[in-house]
Amino acid sequence: MPLYPVYALLFADTGLDATAIASLFVLWSLVSLVAEVPSGALADRIPRRHLLLTAALVRATGFALWVTLPGYPAFAVGFALWGAASALRSGTLEALVYDELRALGAAERYPVVRARTGVAELLADLTATLAAVPLLALGGYPLVGAVSVATCLLQVAVTLTLPPGHPTGGHEGYLPVLRAGLREAAHHRPVRRLVALTAALAGLHAIDEFVPLLARGAGASDLAVPLLVATLTLAAAAGSWLAGRMPRGVGTAMAAAALLVAVAVLADPLAGIAVLAVWYGCVQLARVMVDVRLQDSIVGDARATVTSVAGVGSELAAIVLFAGYGLALDGTPMTVLLLAGVTVPTLPLAAVAARQLRAPRQRHPQPVGEPGSG
Repeated sequence: MPLYPVYALLFADTGLDATAIASLFVLWSLVSLVAEVPSGALADRIPRRHLLLTAALVRATGFALWVTLPGYPAFAVGFALWGAASALRSGTLEALVYDELRALGAAERYPVVRARTGVAELLADLTATLAAVPLLALGGYPLVGAVSVATCLLQVAVTLTLPPGHPTGGHEGYLPVLRAGLREAAHHRPVRRLVALTAALAGLHAIDEFVPLLARGAGASDLAVPLLVATLTLAAAAGSWLAGRMPRGVGTAMAAAALLVAVAVLADPLAGIAVLAVWYGCVQLARVMVDVRLQDSIVGDARATVTSVAGVGSELAAIVLFAGYGLALDGTPMTVLLLAGVTVPTLPLAAVAARQLRAPRQRHPQPVGEPGSG
């Protein structure tokens, strides 16, 4: 979306300070948090394509509000809609792809498909991010917003080409599916560990919402901000592409990238922002590989529900980060912000990711409730 790299600037230019902007991000995460698991269970009951279509339309509505009625109330409603859309999509697409492949007897292809779709999605984001520069110069925020709404509508057209994605446990009632998914996420040990790791890694990536403000604070011009954001997207695409092609060393790469950010920001704040992309790509690599392990480890029919539990953890981690940055952004040195938000939390997570990814993929996991699963 062309709005992605500049919407924080839109908020600031409308008169919002860092605390108000952070409160919008918190609202966004809270709505996603509340809707995450219920929408995941819904994706295990009805055709998943329906939820993906709804998500695209809801998000388009929010973006339209931002540029037609700029102000805190419209921004808040738009983020609430975006949070709901994120919850509808979270876990739904992964479950659709994995179950469709499994129905074709090709579940082992999931890592390749997951990596390729991730690369395609991120390259599309990169194109949109780069487009923000001329769009902003030509027509300002209204033109950027209009193109973003049109992009959401294009997503609707693409989603219509997907298979319906009927859930494998669709004959069960909503509450039984919900309970089954929550039970597996809580009591199946391999799933529980991977859900927690998935949530933590996604929480790390929440810093991208503040990169435009961090870049501006480090001295970057407004037209340079989308280019800096684009480096994150390009690095994430590279990380997705490497997933499945890098059997070991993911934890080491994450730790090294986090230390690189520390060294760079100590030398120059803008250099710290510039090399943030290296770290971002390494975290994306770990996220994709951990998601593959998570999908392999799920043994029940409530796949989208289990994946949505990881989404809840992600939103909780994001809320902590949003609140911390919102309170600290004004007046806190860039060195402290990046060390506390990047280097310090990444190092222990890199060690956990390395340990989890060293284990062989579970192609035929044992059912929940058998010895060793609790």
